[in-house]
Amino acid sequence: MGNVYEIEVSGRNLSIESGRWARQAGGAAVVRYGESVVLVTACVTENPRPGIDFLPLVVDYVEKTFSVGKIPGGFFKREGRLSEFEVLTSRMIDRPIRPLFPKGFYNEIQVIATVLSADKENDTAILAMIGASAALSISDIPFNGPIAGARVGRIDGELVVNPRLPDFDRSDLNIFVAGSRDAILMVEGEANEVPEEEVLDAILFAHRSLAPVLDLQERMTREIGKEKRAFEKQVLAEEDLRKISSIAEGPLAEAYGIRAKQDRHKRIEEISEAVRAAFTDDERAAFLAGLDAVDAHVRAAQGAPFAELPERVRAVAVESLERAGDRRAEPARTWWRLKGLIVHGYFTSERAQQEVLRVNPMPGRFDGAAPHPARAGRS
Repeated sequence: MGNVYEIEVSGRNLSIESGRWARQAGGAAVVRYGESVVLVTACVTENPRPGIDFLPLVVDYVEKTFSVGKIPGGFFKREGRLSEFEVLTSRMIDRPIRPLFPKGFYNEIQVIATVLSADKENDTAILAMIGASAALSISDIPFNGPIAGARVGRIDGELVVNPRLPDFDRSDLNIFVAGSRDAILMVEGEANEVPEEEVLDAILFAHRSLAPVLDLQERMTREIGKEKRAFEKQVLAEEDLRKISSIAEGPLAEAYGIRAKQDRHKRIEEISEAVRAAFTDDERAAFLAGLDAVDAHVRAAQGAPFAELPERVRAVAVESLERAGDRRAEPARTWWRLKGLIVHGYFTSERAQQEVLRVNPMPGRFDGAAPHPARAGRS
């Protein structure tokens, strides 16, 4: 049997179980709330992905049809790609957990939340977020959690945490809040003409309600959590940073002043090549084991030594009222229209090198009593 941890939330039992299912995963948690059940697994690769400068995190929220007692029917007998709701829920889980991984951690991470049972009363998205945090917290993956999520409604003038889904028909707000113990990490929702002060009260109310779930996850981590793998961010030596700065700092500042987009990108690539050429093969190979050192040096050339460069570009834009790409502060754009381009209503606008075509379709233009000449004679 696995390890089960339980608390009561809004009069219903919330349980997190680990150690029984998906034992080969880095971390796994089965979250139950009412009759809804979600299995969440978290896995990570042993080595970083070469040649990247971002966290390769994948989060998938998957609703199986068997979770509501159905079998896919019709022409397709199998489940297809993720629905729009599943994609949006995946992003909603990704948003609060992504900043909690250490900067410079480039190992691939996969978090999969599979809905095993949905009772149509308890929101499985909440369970998926809690399960993702629990699975990451008890795994060996470096993670600065835990976090939790809650949905707040206001029914008959009273704020309610995680109301049953049918009760939202009587609620004038629906707000999903994700947060840690010290901070609110994400807010998403809607309200029906509710004053801002009352919306803020609902958000803070939801954040306070997360404390018991966070306590539960922290107890899980202390009792059954794995030891976190050692991770130390690799950085360039000061000597290398000075070398890159001497080569690229001035030219990069000038390159961002080039108005033509293609010419600007070409100049930046020339600067990057100059940085690459400044280091020997041995120096590049010694920078980071398992990573493309050439790309790492280019990233350093465009990033670490020039943290103040965006401020410089912003200052130039404020002082000269001009930005990259020959965009100016004047709001006026050039509007023009060519007769006969297309049959629908349209107009275009230009600003620097940007061009926009706006089309206003005319319903029925090709239907009814006046067919298009190309369709004449067709049945």
